Amino acid sequence: MVSKKELARILLETMDIEGYNMKGAQRAIDRIFNHIMFKVAIDLEKVQIRGFGTFKPVVLPEREVWHPFKKKKVKVPISRKVKFKPGSIFREYLKLDDNGE
Repeated sequence: MVSKKELARILLETMDIEGYNMKGAQRAIDRIFNHIMFKVAIDLEKVQIRGFGTFKPVVLPEREVWHPFKKKKVKVPISRKVKFKPGSIFREYLKLDDNGE
C-alpha cells in the first residue's frame, strides 16, 4: 500500500526543489487531494487528470429499497458518490503481458 507519506517521499526524491522538506511535500500532497475532493464532493465537478483518470460525482436521488430484516420498503435519502474511470496511461499499466503479469 502506498501512503501519502510515501507519495511525499517520492515527490521529494523526484523534484529537486530547494527549500522543500518532508513536511512541505506532505502539505503539497494534502492540498492536491483536498482540492480534488472539494471539487468532486462539494462543487460536483468532474476532475480529469490526463493519463491517470477522471473522478466524476454522481448524485443518487431519494429512493425506496426493500429492507430484508424489516420486510418492508424503506426510504433511502439522497446521497452522493464518486465514480473513477482510469485514463489511457493507467489502462495501459493495467494490461497483462503474455506471461500473465
